[in-house]
Amino acid sequence: MRYEFLQKYDVAEQKYHKILEEDEANSAVHKRLIAIHKAQGKIPEAIKELNKYLERFMSDHEAWLELANLYIAEMEYGKAAFCLEELIMANPQCHLYHQRYAEVRYTQGGTENMELARKYFAQAAKLNPTSIRALFGLFLAASHLAAQQKGGGTKSSKTENKKYAAWAAKQIQERYEALGQREDSQIKALTATLDSLELS
Repeated sequence: MRYEFLQKYDVAEQKYHKILEEDEANSAVHKRLIAIHKAQGKIPEAIKELNKYLERFMSDHEAWLELANLYIAEMEYGKAAFCLEELIMANPQCHLYHQRYAEVRYTQGGTENMELARKYFAQAAKLNPTSIRALFGLFLAASHLAAQQKGGGTKSSKTENKKYAAWAAKQIQERYEALGQREDSQIKALTATLDSLELS
């Protein structure tokens, strides 16, 4: 790690490989090799090493999350979604995994991904009712689905999405008021923002 600090990455890498020759199951050393690639800005190499690492240590939640973040940085959203699905299966009660998965699906766009985003934002809000980010995501996804004219589903699904959007908007306003942020200017700004996104 001293060599890493001094940015002598080649020397550090050699030392780590020597350690792995003696102890192949040393997860900390595998992680240091990944960190070296990240420090040098070699994201594709870091992804490759992280995938190798996860073949051996599949239950490492932090590694799955790191891999998802690296894929997002490389705009490989489908692969990032897979990593987040693994995390959700491992820990279905963590609202952050649901929220992050919803954000990735929302970014991918399209009706199917937007519906998934809405569902996972809703689950994140259910698991953590105080999450403004999950509520705002639910509001945006539902509003987007309700506003679609072609390929947006039936009239009843549009009405349903309008209800989800209205419910989320109401929850957001209530949370801001409950937090004690009762300054009229802030509440008015939030209301104006939500109204500008509201559907007719």
